[in-house]
Amino acid sequence: ANDISSEALRRLRERLGARADEVRWVEDDLTHPQTLLTLEPVDLWHDRAVLHFFTEAEDRRRYFELLRRLVRPGGFVLLAAFHLQGAERCSGLPVHRYDAPMLAEALGPDFQLLEHFDFVHDMPSGDQRPYVYTLFERVRG
Repeated sequence: ANDISSEALRRLRERLGARADEVRWVEDDLTHPQTLLTLEPVDLWHDRAVLHFFTEAEDRRRYFELLRRLVRPGGFVLLAAFHLQGAERCSGLPVHRYDAPMLAEALGPDFQLLEHFDFVHDMPSGDQRPYVYTLFERVRG
């Protein structure tokens, strides 16, 4: 589990209780990684609602470079991001929105899109947040 915030990781550890010991916890920045660069290749990269906060092209480039570096051949990538039809801001911050072809292009030819679907998340406020969910497999590397 990765987060840039030690407080977020602490809270998640508490929520998991005894199962927290089964998780490797990494406090690091996805766009300027240090510790993440030392990890062995992983079987699964799961990102629900982080990618869309990278609004600068250089941050997105670094994110996808790290992802390509860490996901082993035969591994999977599950991405959920704000859909092109989704909100332009979240928690007061601007977001970059996607559709499945955009995510496939960003990952490149080493990743095959296996499945995708659009999903509308109903917020407690009553607002709706359209997302795109995608599942890729790394077929080359």
